[in-house]
Amino acid sequence: MLTSWGDSVHHALVTPQPPIGDEAADLNPRSWVVKVVRHPGVVAVLAALATTVAAGRSLGLDLVTGLGNGLTGGELVGSRADAASLWHAWRDGWSGPGLGGPEQAGPASALLAAPAWLVDHLPLVPDPVSPGGVVVALAVLLAMPAAAVSAYLALRVVATRRWVRTLGAVAWACSGPAAAAVAQGRLGAVVALVLLPAVAAGLWLVATRRSTATSAFATALATTLLGAFAPVLAGLAVVLALVLAVVRSRVRAHALVAALVPSAVLAPWVLAAGSASWPAVVAGTGLAQWGGSAPAAWRLALLDAGGAGAPLVWTAVPLVVVGLVGLLRGRSWRRAPTALAALLPVLLALALVAPRLRLGTVPSGVEPAGEAITLWAGTMLLPLTLVLVLALAHGLDALPVHAVRDRSRVLLRLVAATAVAAVVVLVGGVVLGTLGTGLAPWRDPRPAVAVDQAAGAFATRSLFVEPGDRGAAYRFVGREDARLVRTLPAEPGADAAVAADVTGLLGAVPGSQKLVGATAADLLAVRGGQVPEVVRRLDATDGLQRISPKDGWELWRLSPTGTKSEALVAPPRLRMESKAGTRLVVTTGDHAATTTTIDAPRARASSSPSRPDGPSTPSSRSTGGSCGRSPTPPRPPTSSRRARARSP
Repeated sequence: MLTSWGDSVHHALVTPQPPIGDEAADLNPRSWVVKVVRHPGVVAVLAALATTVAAGRSLGLDLVTGLGNGLTGGELVGSRADAASLWHAWRDGWSGPGLGGPEQAGPASALLAAPAWLVDHLPLVPDPVSPGGVVVALAVLLAMPAAAVSAYLALRVVATRRWVRTLGAVAWACSGPAAAAVAQGRLGAVVALVLLPAVAAGLWLVATRRSTATSAFATALATTLLGAFAPVLAGLAVVLALVLAVVRSRVRAHALVAALVPSAVLAPWVLAAGSASWPAVVAGTGLAQWGGSAPAAWRLALLDAGGAGAPLVWTAVPLVVVGLVGLLRGRSWRRAPTALAALLPVLLALALVAPRLRLGTVPSGVEPAGEAITLWAGTMLLPLTLVLVLALAHGLDALPVHAVRDRSRVLLRLVAATAVAAVVVLVGGVVLGTLGTGLAPWRDPRPAVAVDQAAGAFATRSLFVEPGDRGAAYRFVGREDARLVRTLPAEPGADAAVAADVTGLLGAVPGSQKLVGATAADLLAVRGGQVPEVVRRLDATDGLQRISPKDGWELWRLSPTGTKSEALVAPPRLRMESKAGTRLVVTTGDHAATTTTIDAPRARASSSPSRPDGPSTPSSRSTGGSCGRSPTPPRPPTSSRRARARSP
């Protein structure tokens, strides 16, 4: 009775629909759960998810339990990045000299700020240590299932049969370059895994003269997002759109939209960043290869990017062969984009050149120091793989549905079984190769006291030094640290002066303690394995107190010396200095952006320490209570002023 009553209510709210197609003859109607699970798109996602879990068994369960800290390893570095720090890393870089830093964070930082804010405000979920790190970790770990969804939807413009789209989606999501991108933590590559199928679908519509204004702007949007993480791949899409604008006059406007809109949106950043360092633009977000030799040409032809996560090389042979067979079907390609087929040798040539394009040199203190930094080989293997997947899907979709002769029927089944076997072998190669052990949960090496002081009123920094055979690399970490992906080594203008001070501090040179106040540093962390003589010198240095080591780092607490040591427990980012002593100015924002009211009598100086990797920040001597980074005109004396101070 209850069941009958429930059915009556359901039919009253939702009008029953007659069965369609095979459902009309189905004597055992399936539940909606069964229908969802058996949907070809869901099958593709579940297959990609199962492959990720099976291949990721080498990473261990700690990766999941420590997801709130973000990930480190490969191209991921880890930090306490939140929405504010990610946004200010992008915004403050455009503030100009005197307010911004020497380098600009790419637009990827701004795009990660919104999901980081959402993660930080989810109800019933513990507050993550690094909201930005959680976003990047989820993007990397769920890249293959997300790529399967994107490919299944994008392949609708190529194939009408759903099982063909499922096969193509699994082949794309579980390819060798995809697995290597996940295992090596290459954020730009995993974003390309999701966006490249959408871009390719839009270009396919333009090439086949089926595009609309909506599809053209959607393609432009996908290309713009791709350019924020992988400018090289976005540039390739723009070039293809321009070529189509020349050869497809009927849809020239749509092709120009797909090419010019992303170029106009990304041009300000590309021009500014390219003038400072064009290798940084080419490297994108995690697309650089630090050291190592380039893979052999035959390995690149078999979609082997090398490194962690690369599957067994021979498992890609069936996919390459089946894709080439589908690419060589002459008759069925009359109305298909032949330009895409001609792109195959071009992409292979670019894949051969990419690992030989030198972008820089691995700096001292980082392994392997002195070797070349090149473009990751898998960068151009991704579009190459996509062309083969498109050829596979188009070739299978062109097969006749029914065959009159038994011989033809057997041949059709053999071709379909061969394609399925090629994808199964590809997936098996990824599972057997695993995702390596390079990724691990990130742990903040700073003690809790240093973290609290960095986030609090003092806004202090921590100095991390990694010695090497050819020198030492150093890095200052503060509240605004938003680095989640390793970037190319840069040489800021203030590097020479700060490097000399860091060297003097490690060598216990008299007067080197000025680095503490000049940079608002309260912690020195040196990678373990130092010679005892260096450790003894640091222990004997005035202003350095040894504390317990953590995660392989030897730690010393830095504190002001002399008369300043009695006034403050740590060197603050903003302070008021006079003969009577030093007074703390509470820092409220990132990069020391602060608006406050202070008492500033005559002949008192307000000081804002310079950013170690930025331009020098001079102290300002005020006669009227102004606190800032540059001298200001005299004002009438007053007991208090509302002042704005900003230190990059």
